[in-house]
Formats: sequence, structure tokens, C-alpha cells
Amino acid sequence: MHPQEQKNSPNRSPGDSYDQRTGSKASYWQRQQFQKVLGHYAHPGMHWLELGAGTGTDALWLTNRGIEITCMEPHPWMFAQLQAKTSDVAAIHALPLKAEQLDDLGKHVFDGAFSNFAALNCVENLSGVAQALAEHLKVGAPVVLCLFNRLCGWELALGLLQGLAQRNPERLWRRQVHQRLVEMQPGIEISTFYHQPREIMQAFEPLFRLEARVGMGIAIPPAGWILADRAPAFFQALNHLDMAWGKGLGLRSLGDHQIWCFTRR
Repeated sequence: MHPQEQKNSPNRSPGDSYDQRTGSKASYWQRQQFQKVLGHYAHPGMHWLELGAGTGTDALWLTNRGIEITCMEPHPWMFAQLQAKTSDVAAIHALPLKAEQLDDLGKHVFDGAFSNFAALNCVENLSGVAQALAEHLKVGAPVVLCLFNRLCGWELALGLLQGLAQRNPERLWRRQVHQRLVEMQPGIEISTFYHQPREIMQAFEPLFRLEARVGMGIAIPPAGWILADRAPAFFQALNHLDMAWGKGLGLRSLGDHQIWCFTRR
């Protein structure tokens, strides 16, 4: 996810703190899981589009596999980090654009598209993005999206243990709202939209076919949590269970994120 709104913070780079946050053990394992799914669809010689590229970590991973990437990242600080990390990589083309600005890509058509770490949870109108995205994809092109779940089993379990159900029910059920401001880092807030699964399907189904849906962050804690850093061996063992559990119809709905895999009709 990338910041869309921020408070005054002149000495802080959201790109730097984003890399620190997504450098935790839990984030590393979740990114590995996403890349494993993405790698099933992304093959050498293809040209992919990334929505909400952040600082370019996934783009660099794909170029190492022989894939060309056009990255869209709207936030100025994040885009600066993206450029700094990828400016010498000829296969990466970075554009300071929001997901809602797909029309600015002109008539370019891509072999696939993806978005990781809930970047599209910063978008309220998913239907508009899906329709515009379809115009820039070949028939049969894969789309791999990582979005927040409406219910996270870890947040619910720890909240109940901490007694939040009585003291702070809003925090316990914080994902059960359509929109809220989330403090990503001190001084930086983002507008986050928690889309229901049926809303995601309604947005993409007319022009895309659902191929797979996988829960992520079921056995391991949400990205950025320090629990995994304190007991890495234990949580690494749980990480091996995560992908298997994520394919289960009931368990996938308890993950921190879900990976949605579509193909262009």
C-alpha cells in the first residue's frame, strides 16, 4: 500500500519507512508467497504493468526473471525511491500515475498486470479501474492482485485476548467499515477502502474471469508485526503452512490479505 494522504512531515521519507516496514520477517514471507503466485503467470519476454509499485521491489524481482515492467506509483516520495532504485534498469519504466489514471497510458497493451500489498485498497472505485485496465490488456492476459481481507484472524484473535471487545470494539472490528484513515507511519495517513469479496468480483467479473483466490497471512502475522521478528524460527515453520491453508475456502477469508488471480476475457 502506498500513502495517498499525509500530514506535515518534512524530514521523513515515506519510501524509506515503507521499505523498513515491508522488510520485516512477516512482510518478507508474504512477499515471497505473492511472488510465488505471480511467477506462475509471469514469464520471460512478457511486458507487465504494476499498479502501486511502491519503491520497486517486485518490479526488480520480475526484471531478474527477464520481464519488462511499466510501474505506476502516484506518491512523490515513493516515486522518488522507485526512481532511485530502478533508474539504471532499462526494463523498468516508472510513471508517476495513480491506478485511476490508466487512460494516461495511451494505447499501450500489456501481457499482464499486478498489484501487491493492498495498493488497490487505496482505490474506492474498483469497477472504474477494472474497466480501464481491461483496455490495456491482451485477451487471456493474467491479472494478480493482493488486497486486504475484510477480516484478519490474527487481529481478531489478539484483540479478543487483549479484551478489546469490551474496551475498544471499534479497533477490534476496524476492517468492517468501507473506509477509514490508516496511520501507515507516524505522521502519514492513508485512506483505505476495505472491499467485500463480492464487490471485488462485481468490479472485475464482467471483463475478467477468476482463476484462483488465495489467502495470505493466515498462519503468519500481518506484514510489519514484530512478533515474527522475535521468534523467526517458529513463524518460519508456520509460513510453510500458510499457502496450503490459504487455498481452503474457509481459512482464506481469515488471512491478512487475499491474492486474486484473473484472466482478461
